[in-house]
Amino acid sequence: MASDERAIEIAKKLGVRYTLVYRAHLYAERYLMSKYGQVDEKRKKKLVLKWLCGFLPSIEMLFGKT
Repeated sequence: MASDERAIEIAKKLGVRYTLVYRAHLYAERYLMSKYGQVDEKRKKKLVLKWLCGFLPSIEMLFGKT
């Protein structure tokens, strides 16, 4: 899966466990889907990344502000 590979890449850059990043991403996706309902894939990715930037501030340094 592409999301697995991306989570592994982020985890290596942050120096944290892969499971932390992957679980945070899954939780963010579920939370945002419950809040905003069905959204297109592009908007969902942006919302998840924005949520993760608040959850794991180091991610913001990797990807810049969303």
